[in-house]
Amino acid sequence: MKAYVVDTNVPVVANGGDKTHADERCRLACVRKLRYLVDCEIVAIDENGLILKEYRKHLTSGGPQNVGDQFYKYLFNNQYSHERIKRVEVSPNKDESTGFKELPKNKLDPSDRKFLAVAVKAGAIIINATDSDWMEQDSLMQELGVDVCQLCPKYAEK
Repeated sequence: MKAYVVDTNVPVVANGGDKTHADERCRLACVRKLRYLVDCEIVAIDENGLILKEYRKHLTSGGPQNVGDQFYKYLFNNQYSHERIKRVEVSPNKDESTGFKELPKNKLDPSDRKFLAVAVKAGAIIINATDSDWMEQDSLMQELGVDVCQLCPKYAEK
């Protein structure tokens, strides 16, 4: 079974609100994908907690919750005990041209490198909604053999 790495923009878009420029169709695509991942697939995160730390900046695990918040809470609460959450070890480094030992020199936004490092290590597919970096760095994705699922392609272009 293939694993998936979810860029922060997916649960943020799924939550709706004013934080994103995505339309209702894109939001619904994100909602459906997150529900499907929780119910049917393996989600990969890093053992260092970098992905969950970024989610925590944009999502909530308490109080009223939308689907994106529920996804974050599911990962946080089950990260050590659920067979469909895969924790992988990645190695951040101080090299500004790579960001992680698992990555070659790249021009990817430093905040996205943790997702790519986890995808490389887990052999996972990256899920994206509105971040243009993944399309812009397509040659890097090909070099590393990482597929990116674009839920909202028109919003993922610059």
